[in-house]
Amino acid sequence: MENFFKSLLSVFLILLLCPLVSFPQEKVIKGVVISSDSIPLIRAEVSAKSASQSVQTDSMGNFSIVVKLKDKIKIKAEGFVSKNFKIEKIEKDPVLVMEYDPGNPKNGNRLIYDGNSQYIALLNGKKVDVTGYHNIYELIQDNVSGVLVNDTEGNKEIIIRGKSTMGSSDPLVVIDGVLQNTNALDNLALPDIMSVDILKDGSASRYGSKGGNGVIEIKTKRGQNY
Repeated sequence: MENFFKSLLSVFLILLLCPLVSFPQEKVIKGVVISSDSIPLIRAEVSAKSASQSVQTDSMGNFSIVVKLKDKIKIKAEGFVSKNFKIEKIEKDPVLVMEYDPGNPKNGNRLIYDGNSQYIALLNGKKVDVTGYHNIYELIQDNVSGVLVNDTEGNKEIIIRGKSTMGSSDPLVVIDGVLQNTNALDNLALPDIMSVDILKDGSASRYGSKGGNGVIEIKTKRGQNY
């Protein structure tokens, strides 16, 4: 009888400990989502394929999500191509890079210097001879729809998202990755410019509140490798 109770106790302990020694079926993935030019993406949607759960990235592009070991996570962000990542191929604390969607109109208007002549080529294929303009204000005014350029007694103003009734309407200016104010545009020589991006709506949200009035991203020949 004593051996019977010992055997019964052993079976009970084995059944009790089995869940403790089984392999985990889930894990927590913590990472950051950035654009191809290393800007953290705010409010990008990160979801696990096998579950209904989804989370959004914070103001620094960070996220944390519970997934299954053989799961996939999908990342969606406005203005970017959606991507799937296999969990088994994701390293610890991953940095997940998203590519711009060239067909998305919310990416704004892009002017690109062709590098071979004194031309700036628009994304739609139209080319503009920069020698016909005195400054970047004139270039934007004539070639980017939906953007207003005011010139009052020599004080130039660019309005991307409408005139603000509370405070300044000036957009954020980013030149070669450095955040600046609109005064920096006065010192730009057109032949030195490689590209200009006018961002508004969702595409400007990656700059947070600083991009509330829109963003002018500029790359110059000098800083093209930043």
